[in-house]
Amino acid sequence: MRKIIIGLCLLLCCTSDLHAADYPVKYLGIEHGLSNNAVTSIFQDKKGFMWFGTYDGLNRYDGYSFQVYRNRVGDSSSLIGNAVYTIAGDSRDNLWVGGQKGACVLDSSRKNFTSLKGLVYELGILSRYISIIDNSRTGNP
Repeated sequence: MRKIIIGLCLLLCCTSDLHAADYPVKYLGIEHGLSNNAVTSIFQDKKGFMWFGTYDGLNRYDGYSFQVYRNRVGDSSSLIGNAVYTIAGDSRDNLWVGGQKGACVLDSSRKNFTSLKGLVYELGILSRYISIIDNSRTGNP
């Protein structure tokens, strides 16, 4: 028992040099341009952009400012719904977004969304509420 206690003390002494000061942490909220303080998902793409899903849109952070993507009524090339629950990337740098109203894909080159609503109802395997998007072994969701 004494050896275990001594071992734990040595382990704590060795790891005491690791602390938050070594890793910069920055608070980002609505006062910085985030669409909502309730962040439901986070994803970093291959270009280094940070993507935040919230209850009020999809947010892209470039290290300086946010670009917010929201649903625009009547615009089928906009985000399918503002409540975003999951974000994933594929091998072609597209962003797959799932939420309360289904799923869509953001084409990184054209900056527009394509809804998967037709696919969802045609295949009958996906629900309207999408909370998880996972990459397959090929690197595509």
